[in-house]
Amino acid sequence: MKHLRKIILIALILIMPAAASAIQITVGTDAVRSVDQAQYEGMMNVYFQMDITKSSAFIIAYSSSSDANIIDGSYRHYIGKYHDGMYIEGGATFVMLDEGEDDEEIGGFAQFGYETSPAEHFVVGVGARMIFGYDHPHTNEKDPIFLPVINFGFAF
Repeated sequence: MKHLRKIILIALILIMPAAASAIQITVGTDAVRSVDQAQYEGMMNVYFQMDITKSSAFIIAYSSSSDANIIDGSYRHYIGKYHDGMYIEGGATFVMLDEGEDDEEIGGFAQFGYETSPAEHFVVGVGARMIFGYDHPHTNEKDPIFLPVINFGFAF
């Protein structure tokens, strides 16, 4: 909860300019990251997605737990329709561990998945993500990390 003000501020910065335009904004969460004990014992997380074109979007996500804070920025390209089909995504991730100084790492990720809108203004997606470029939490080597993703979001 200590990061709630930051999340609200980021949301306002992203949403306010889009309120008067035709830009579609999606706000949601990754359910797996919230409950998966292997991901820093579960992380509160939120993502903001803003469309760039009819088949692409920019996404920024923030995740927080007692052990780490993660900021992701990415580009998503839909192979089908926006919020209704397969997608590929690539981006960067910045991890800040709460273990002391020099515990910040930058890596990249690639993701593919499927997203659909079963009801107006509601979006559900599943995917698989590969994170690379920073130390694996179990091996302490630069091994890739593979994660499942289940997103729920509200589009407006």
